[in-house]
Amino acid sequence: MKIVTTSFPARVVADDGDLSAAVQSAIDDVVKHAIAFTPTFVTVQSARVIGSRVYLLLLIGDEEGAATLKALAAGDTPTY
Repeated sequence: MKIVTTSFPARVVADDGDLSAAVQSAIDDVVKHAIAFTPTFVTVQSARVIGSRVYLLLLIGDEEGAATLKALAAGDTPTY
């Protein structure tokens, strides 16, 4: 699993549709350029506006990462 921060200009967001498109574009850019595996899941852990930018904290994982999160949610100890 990887935790990645990305951002985009807040001025591009005029409505919910713009926000959705900007978030999707930022995630697509991270998946294509910042990680070296094909993700099984991407979750937005945090989103904040700081100054003139929207910052996203993403958790990105593969099948092994998804299994680990599922085990942790169930209270199991993951095995590696």
